[in-house]
Formats: sequence, C-alpha cells, structure tokens
Amino acid sequence: MAKQISEIKNYIVSQAKKEKEIEPIDFLFDSTYQDDRLRIGFKSQSTPIEYKGKFICRIENKYSNLIKAVKSSFYILDLEDDFDDEGSLKYEYEIFRKAITFLVELNREVNSIHDLAIYAPEIYHGPSGSIDLNWEENGLRCLININIEGYSYYGKLSSGLKVEPPQRRPISYMKKDKDLIYLFYSSNGKV
Repeated sequence: MAKQISEIKNYIVSQAKKEKEIEPIDFLFDSTYQDDRLRIGFKSQSTPIEYKGKFICRIENKYSNLIKAVKSSFYILDLEDDFDDEGSLKYEYEIFRKAITFLVELNREVNSIHDLAIYAPEIYHGPSGSIDLNWEENGLRCLININIEGYSYYGKLSSGLKVEPPQRRPISYMKKDKDLIYLFYSSNGKV
C-alpha cells in the first residue's frame, strides 16, 4: 500500500510540475476517519486552516463561507480554564480539529452525493469541552455536538421530520449516517 501511495504521489507531483501555476501540496491522512482516506489537493485550489501554526485541515476555496466560519471560531481555543466562572476546562485543540474536519467532510459528503454544498454553521463552544455546529436556516434546524467520543445530533425540518439518534456515534460513522445526510439534502443544499 505504501508503495502505491508513493507512486501516486510521484505521478501527481510530476504532473503538477508540468503546470506552472499549480503547486502540489503534501498528501494528508485524516486520522479522524478509520479508513485513512487519502487527501489530495493543490495550493491554488484550497486554503490551509491553521491555528497558531498548528494545521487543522484544508478547505477548498469555493467554500469561502466555511473558511470564514472556521476562522471566526478560533476564539474557542483561546478560552482559558474557568472562562465561565463555573470551573470549565480549556478546550482541547484535538477536539476542535475533529469538529472542523467533521464539518469539512460533511460538506464534501453532501456535495459528492447530491452536488449540493451546505452553508456554514455557527460554531460554538459546547458543554464539557465539546464543540457545537448549529444550523437554523431554510427550514432546517440541526445541532451537531462533537466530543472526544464522537458525535450526536438533533435535526428537524420544517416539514416536521425529526431525527435524533439514540446514542453518540463514532466520527467514522458520518459517511454512513443516511439520516444526517438526508437532513441537508432535504433542505435543498441551502443550509
């Protein structure tokens, strides 16, 4: 497998060098997902999202709304211990990274299946060190909570359909979560 990946990387780099305006980026493996899906991108087509020099992910430039939302949520990582005077602990970079990677992957999944893009959610600090992704637009209410154990969510469409899985799911399950994908598809990609 490593040899195949190396061959693919070398091929793409050689092709990219032929195109003067395209600079290849390194291959990225997203350890959040168990399949370690290969990520390939080009600097001219995506923006690296970093917080104080720590790489989080790359977001395609055409999703500028997600880039802006993610960057505006960096305040979460700046919160200190006991920021709420109730003994809350500082938010961990790794949980934040998982939440942002989850958001980017959700957008990619909805886009690849239905050729739709989701609007950026509001990204908040959640309870007990978790991160909340919240949409309330165009007939969809959806709150996704992500913590070290995985994700849970509640979704409701204006048609009355409600979706709330009975238990927290591992991050790797998202691509199989037809109910979650359906919520965004049913709102016609306007979320």
